[in-house]
Amino acid sequence: MPSWVKTSSTSERLQEAMRIAHMKQADLARATGLSKGGISNYVTGRYEPKSDIVSKLAKALGVSEMWLWGYDVPMERQKKKDSPSEAELSEGEQMLLDLFRRVPEDKQALVLQMIRVALGNQE
Repeated sequence: MPSWVKTSSTSERLQEAMRIAHMKQADLARATGLSKGGISNYVTGRYEPKSDIVSKLAKALGVSEMWLWGYDVPMERQKKKDSPSEAELSEGEQMLLDLFRRVPEDKQALVLQMIRVALGNQE
């Protein structure tokens, strides 16, 4: 059961993942299509990347997005075959996913926290 506790900054995790993957900032920029300056800003912690950028970074580095955000979850990416496709979701699950995707990126962490509180922090 994931603890969902943020234990590191995104910049710390980004540096660690790059070290493990033996990637330099220029390598990561090429792999993601992001600018070298943008990568530098995320690595130094000057800017916090938004969800779409974290997805690109995590994919290029082969790590979990939640891990890259700094949460206490496994570093490894989930294999797609282990997770249900959107076609396999129930109508209620699909509705929740659609609603969540409409939440502005800067409010998504708050929505997740509210759900955890509503569940009594069981997750």
